[in-house]
Amino acid sequence: MALRRGCPAATPAAVELCQLLKGVNTSKSCDNAGVGEGRLVGRARELERLEALAMRAADGQGAVCVITGEPGIGKTRLVARALADWKSQGFDTYAAAAWEMEQRRPFGPISDALRLRDPTAGAARDPVGVDFQVAERLIDLIEERAATAPVAIFVEDLQWADPSSLTVLGWLAREGAQLRLLLVCTLRPDPARAEARALLGALDRLAAPRIELGPLSEDEVSDLVAAAVEGPPADGLLHLVAAANGNPLHVTELVAALRADDVLAADQDGRVGVADGQFPVSLRKTVLHRLSGLPDAVPDLLRAASVLGSAWTVSELETIVSRPAGELAAGLPPLTLVC
Repeated sequence: MALRRGCPAATPAAVELCQLLKGVNTSKSCDNAGVGEGRLVGRARELERLEALAMRAADGQGAVCVITGEPGIGKTRLVARALADWKSQGFDTYAAAAWEMEQRRPFGPISDALRLRDPTAGAARDPVGVDFQVAERLIDLIEERAATAPVAIFVEDLQWADPSSLTVLGWLAREGAQLRLLLVCTLRPDPARAEARALLGALDRLAAPRIELGPLSEDEVSDLVAAAVEGPPADGLLHLVAAANGNPLHVTELVAALRADDVLAADQDGRVGVADGQFPVSLRKTVLHRLSGLPDAVPDLLRAASVLGSAWTVSELETIVSRPAGELAAGLPPLTLVC
């Protein structure tokens, strides 16, 4: 296979994985029952697109699909629902997530998905090219599985994937069209790492399908809240959760905070709402916790901007704080002012 060209120096972890692969049992698929647990609301159109890709993969027309969206928008839950459906249709399903703290672990999410991890570390030798030997073996392994049953592999948070895993994913995207394989990857918009951007560019050149998840509609948010409070939501409650801007994770966090403070009650018509004037303490803590990870300048700026409401222009913000936009942006992380 062409992956042997230009091999980089190997790492001990790659040697360990290469040795492990020699005796791996490939007859079992990964149990991903815990992936994206929870209720999926909406996303019917996206599920239809994924189902169409799965049916093509089952017929030998492999594909790679990328799902993008902000944190909490429901990427994992969407794919979890699809994986459950595909497993019932005879697919071998595999799932794993890339982790920000493991970007230097070779083949991390790929080996995790295929259950090839070994907690013991260390290898006596470090031959040149072993990373690419492992990549070839992983690809061969996936090909073997796809020869006996259609395969669906889910890699979550691709923006954190190590370069070796991205090499395998790139090969599968380029050469996997004849396999019974559907590879689904999720990531946040506009990844910062050059390797992830390069893979996305290659996928775009291959016309790989991409699904961009946006916020839930008002009706879908209402359905989500109704499920969470076990009853029809009152208009006041829906107005409160509208601050979550259709992000399902934020909606459920807001409702959970209200329930934790026991301020939800049904009116005479059975509609569940918040008692007048009661803003839950746990909700305040939820907001403060989300702000605590930001640079000190950001909460200060948000406090000043709060008098303008939920939407404002940079010029309005300049007026409120009496500071030019350039000076404001200099002390803030990227995208902070995109509101």
